[in-house]
Amino acid sequence: MYKEYLDTVSVFETNGEVKPFGWSKEPIFFYNKINSSGSVFKRKESDTYIVHNNHLILTVTLANLGAYGFLSGFLIDLDGFKMGKKVVKKMLPLVKFRMPESSLSGDVAYNDNQIGVKFSKAGSKRFLKCDFLDFYDSKNLYFNIEIDENNAESMNVTIPFESNKTSFFVKRFLPQMKATGLVRFGGSEYDLDNEKTSATLIWERYSTPNKENYHQLIAEGYYNKKLITLQLCDGISDDSAGIENCLFIDGKMRKLSKVKGKGRFSDVHSTWTFEDEERNIYIEFLPSNKNGGALHTEIDKRKIIYGNFYGHIFDEKGDVIKIDGFDGLLVNSII
Repeated sequence: MYKEYLDTVSVFETNGEVKPFGWSKEPIFFYNKINSSGSVFKRKESDTYIVHNNHLILTVTLANLGAYGFLSGFLIDLDGFKMGKKVVKKMLPLVKFRMPESSLSGDVAYNDNQIGVKFSKAGSKRFLKCDFLDFYDSKNLYFNIEIDENNAESMNVTIPFESNKTSFFVKRFLPQMKATGLVRFGGSEYDLDNEKTSATLIWERYSTPNKENYHQLIAEGYYNKKLITLQLCDGISDDSAGIENCLFIDGKMRKLSKVKGKGRFSDVHSTWTFEDEERNIYIEFLPSNKNGGALHTEIDKRKIIYGNFYGHIFDEKGDVIKIDGFDGLLVNSII
């Protein structure tokens, strides 16, 4: 079984095998990929940012998937219930998509005649810049966003695979960062400075022995004037179920137990339920049906459904945290 790690540990042994199996509130797993003995063409590296307030959800990803790299993004306008999306794939990712080896430092960028995008970090600040011509439906996308990490905790995991000692899954989930700046999409403009806007980083490095169906729930909202973020995942190996499940309350993380999800990704209108064996966690997901249709998309091997979450979580003291209409995403990925 996995355990909580408190001190820095390398992901790979000198022989290329994956060393730790566990989680931490701090980014202490050292991704020493120079020691990885797996195929570089099977190694996948991606940085994803989600920027969210009451008016929009913006998600952008830069990734190197070994055989190719890609830039993808989608924007949901929560006022008009409309969406834009785009994926641009490029060969020679080792040249065009040089991903940072740590979530604590390093820049990643891509530029061509249509796109200019850059993620960067300096101190406790992160910066997202993008100029994307003809992003969706002949509309351009522009954003210039500054993110403050706020000394928030994060969920960090390293997962090995019993069937292949050189396969691995390394992830950092860092939510509840404060975002300011500007987003433009077509004729719409979103001034993040005028809203309570939060940003989430999903930093993933992995090489799986087989294609995996990976489910993730991300929801955010306020309860008793405190910012609450919920992440539930089903795990990508038989013995890692529940390792990523966590709750954040104003930047502080609480580990959650394994849950069982019931629903159908084949039906974008399907209601989902998530609960643990003790029923300390009970969550319902209702796909949004505003304007008569579910808001969903398929992009870079992900099926994403937007909706609202309801339910409750009892903490270790027996106090209840109510999830009442939180905005969120339900994601099914092929990795």
